[in-house]
Amino acid sequence: GGGEHKAAQKAQVLDTAIVRVTTDLRQSVVAHHEDLLASAGCLDQLDVEIQKVHESVKKLKVNADAVRKQTVDPFKSLKDKTVLLARVQQTSALARRLTRFMFDARKLRSQLDASTPDLARAALALRDVEAALAEGFVENIIAVQTDVRYIRSASDQVRSAGRRQLRQGLKAADSAALSTGLQIFFNLQSLWAEVKAALDEVLALLENWPQRSSLRGVVTASTFWQEIDWFLNLLFAEASKVAFLDQMLSDKRDTVSDRSFASVLADAGIVSVFAYFWKRAVGVLGGKLSHSAQDKSYAKLLVSLLPDLLKKLGASLDDASKQHKLSKCLKRSERAELMAEIHNLMSRKE
Repeated sequence: GGGEHKAAQKAQVLDTAIVRVTTDLRQSVVAHHEDLLASAGCLDQLDVEIQKVHESVKKLKVNADAVRKQTVDPFKSLKDKTVLLARVQQTSALARRLTRFMFDARKLRSQLDASTPDLARAALALRDVEAALAEGFVENIIAVQTDVRYIRSASDQVRSAGRRQLRQGLKAADSAALSTGLQIFFNLQSLWAEVKAALDEVLALLENWPQRSSLRGVVTASTFWQEIDWFLNLLFAEASKVAFLDQMLSDKRDTVSDRSFASVLADAGIVSVFAYFWKRAVGVLGGKLSHSAQDKSYAKLLVSLLPDLLKKLGASLDDASKQHKLSKCLKRSERAELMAEIHNLMSRKE
């Protein structure tokens, strides 16, 4: 068929090409016959040169093997040993940290499980084990998971006890309770955060003023002075407690590090706890009066009473300094701060 015919044509073309190549090759050999004969004599010399190259290659290989044995192999061995040593050191460091962790955990347990728990020392041990937990190296060690669970429970226990001591000491001017609470949070390195939280609760009492609706809507001079008296009584009563706290913070030093508690607050930017409290308390008074003055009838009454309010505040400051022993804390700057708040209120209303 047509396929066989095409195959025969292709075969014919291939035969023709073979004949042509063979002819060209013969012609080329004939044309360069003498040159080929002249080169035949050099083949033996070429073989000798090739043998020399082979010998050189063998020597080079031998030298390379020697260099590897003298340098590369020792280096690899040293590298492997170095990696192994690093792992041994890591394991040793982990073992030391784990031993220390378990020791501190036992110490924490012994201090809290005693008939009379030593909360301050427990807080010191708790700080160390919590630092270890924060590093995360004990999370996957099954043998210490019981200790980990105990530490997390102890953390809540110690902090709750510390807050109770701090608030009880502040409320009742109980130096023993206040000292214990402050020491607990000094050891836990959260002194200012906890003192601030306690002060926030005191300031929240002032924020609840006025207790009645007397400063909202219809108001009379009588109800105004009743609410001012209520606020000032509460302010100076709480200020006396904060002054007691401020004095203790100024006097107290840690027996282990010999660091003063006041320096810890200074690092947080707090020069005086009382000054911090007073500034915020004065702001509460000014803010409450300003907010209530949004009512036109109240604003009108307030403007008429502001001069008398200044006099009353001055007299109250003098009385408070005597009754609550606030003379050391109620310095000229604190007195001026309270008066300035009312003067600013007067200027806004004029």
